[in-house]
Amino acid sequence: MKPSRQTPRQSHRPLLPLAILFVEGKTEFNYFNKLKQLVEVRRSWQVRVEQQPRSKLVETARRKTSELSRKDIICCVMDTEARQADQLPELRKSLHQADSAKIPIILSNPCFEVWLIARHGKHSAWQKCKDVERVLDDVLGHEYRKGELTHQDTSMDGVNEALSNAKTPGRPLHCEGYSIPEAGRTEACILVSVLVGKTDRAALNDLIPRQQSKPG
Repeated sequence: MKPSRQTPRQSHRPLLPLAILFVEGKTEFNYFNKLKQLVEVRRSWQVRVEQQPRSKLVETARRKTSELSRKDIICCVMDTEARQADQLPELRKSLHQADSAKIPIILSNPCFEVWLIARHGKHSAWQKCKDVERVLDDVLGHEYRKGELTHQDTSMDGVNEALSNAKTPGRPLHCEGYSIPEAGRTEACILVSVLVGKTDRAALNDLIPRQQSKPG
């Protein structure tokens, strides 16, 4: 029997679906733990955020799937900055594991900080995370530190600005047989939009990695 997710004081309320987010970075961990405090999120979801190293991210998520009900969601939030040659095998392994387990992966190319920049209306085909961080240095007026957030980043006004400015990601690039977003794009906009109730959860199904067939 699955343990109840309600306290005695909450037992008369309908059970909200659970959203378990597995993240690899400090920035993502801080962001979603702040975001889940928004009324717009709390009225629809119980959000849990777990941080794991990339090598364990998808496997840990897979083991949690047996605990979920039909209305719950589970996904992994991951950067593609590991497309560097020495990191490609680990990235491909994660995509393959998620493909097999049917777990959505929320990809940012090159890193999650692209989402923090979105509300400032800045876009570019950034190839490296350090290039994204330089833009954050400019908009913040000081050197950006990993995990740093402003109040506006996770306010509903800030979220709406980011959603309005974010470019539709798509997955036109290829990495070891899997499709990924083009440089300077992030799928965080889709996950955030689901959590705040602007997009149906079914949109996350499109973010399950699927290995591309080799031509002829």
